[in-house]
Amino acid sequence: MTLPTPTLETERLRLRPFVDTDADALFELQSDAHVLLHWAYDTLDLNRVRTENRCPQPGLGPGG
Repeated sequence: MTLPTPTLETERLRLRPFVDTDADALFELQSDAHVLLHWAYDTLDLNRVRTENRCPQPGLGPGG
C-alpha cells in the first residue's frame, strides 16, 4: 500500500512531491556548481521521478 505524500506548508516554504513540470527548474538548479556545493544527495534522476509518478504501486516502478 502506497501512502500519499503530504504537502507541508509554512509562511515561507512549501514542500510537495516532485511533478513532471518541475523538470526544467530542477535541471537549472543541478546545472549550477554553487548550488551543487550544498546539494546533499546525488543529482535527481528525473526519469525515475516521472516513472514513479506514473507507477506508484509497489512492484511497478524501477527496480520491480
